[in-house]
Amino acid sequence: MGIRYRKSIKICKGVRMNISKSGVSYTFGGRGASVNVGRNGTYLNTGIPGTGIYSRERLDTPAHQPTPSYNPEPGAVQIIMNDRGHVELYDDLGDLITDPARIRRIKAGAQYGAAMRAMEAQRRQKLGEIMRDQTAASDNLIRIYKHAPKVETEAVFWQKLEDLRPEPYIRQKFGQAAPDAGQLRAQLEAEARENVKTLAFWRRKSLRADYVRERFDRQYPEDLARWERAKRDFEDMESLREQDEFLRRREECQQQRQQLQRLGDGDPEAVEQTVGNWLGDMSLPVDVSVNYTYDADVGALLLDVDLPEIESLPTTQYVQLQSGNLTERKKTQTQLREEYATLIFGIAVFLAANLFNLSPAITGIVLSGYSQRRNAAGDVQDDYLLSVRFTRAPFEKECAGDCDPIEFCQRFENRCKMTATKILKPIEPYAD
Repeated sequence: MGIRYRKSIKICKGVRMNISKSGVSYTFGGRGASVNVGRNGTYLNTGIPGTGIYSRERLDTPAHQPTPSYNPEPGAVQIIMNDRGHVELYDDLGDLITDPARIRRIKAGAQYGAAMRAMEAQRRQKLGEIMRDQTAASDNLIRIYKHAPKVETEAVFWQKLEDLRPEPYIRQKFGQAAPDAGQLRAQLEAEARENVKTLAFWRRKSLRADYVRERFDRQYPEDLARWERAKRDFEDMESLREQDEFLRRREECQQQRQQLQRLGDGDPEAVEQTVGNWLGDMSLPVDVSVNYTYDADVGALLLDVDLPEIESLPTTQYVQLQSGNLTERKKTQTQLREEYATLIFGIAVFLAANLFNLSPAITGIVLSGYSQRRNAAGDVQDDYLLSVRFTRAPFEKECAGDCDPIEFCQRFENRCKMTATKILKPIEPYAD
């Protein structure tokens, strides 16, 4: 069964600047806040995206404006800082500019230097974020074992079954506010001032009071009765919904209890179905396929795992220089072998911990992992690289995700031929 990785990390590609016939203009930042540097000055643009509200503030003063020393050449020139902090120049056709003389002319402009200084802090921050994202992505790939859970004891499993209850339904509250007598009276008084007018000013107050009283005595009871009917209808619907939800959730809870009871008893069909469902739903940052069988007589789960090849690991890594720029460097073969050993032993630990947690009836797991490698003749063949007889107790005592996966696997009966430099040699796996 295949386990596939579904997560992706998006990395921003950097900052853009444009140069046209009218001069040089640079904009740094994104929606909501940006800095624009050009021949007319340096401005801070702020606003609320999607509202049309914005402001523009000049950061320099005309008295301190430097005289541009750059005479733009015909056509637009686009300056792009890539995700490693390197500046690249492109012409109006989108072609990379490589002529050294032309590059020197473009970079000689005062605005170019001012813009680069203005964006330096932002550039370093962005590159630092990219470096952290790269490190996190690498750790997520290589250190899968860190996601291994603590395995629960049999007593905890049965206690959870005992405590399992249908989730109570929380009735919704009627959201419409009751009629406000004071608000209605104020509204009618405003209408009275607008509608009741007379030259007999001494009668004006009493006439307006009569206007308000007559309408209030008629309208308020109607509004209140209408609100009470709507509230009663809503509460009646909530009562029906509560009954339906109670029956549905009780049925779901009964089914869950039955399934957990079967898992606790080690029912072969229930265990194999649950293992298959978990493997089908789980995602990993590498391609892994698993074949499995469950021996109910001894409570053993047998796993045959098609591991990723060492070629699936990235062979380079980003390194941040003192200048803040990122450079890509090749990993050494020793580093790649160490990472690969951590990866495949980590996969074994991750799978075993999660599968032990599915049922206390699973007391042992025999996991054998193989990978496709070329033999001396250059033909691709399946080589088993590890085979481990996991028992449940050590997983219950400590979280395997906090341990070194290679050392943790070596606590159990195992077959693995690994040199001091982490070269993995083929082995004969356990048959059961």
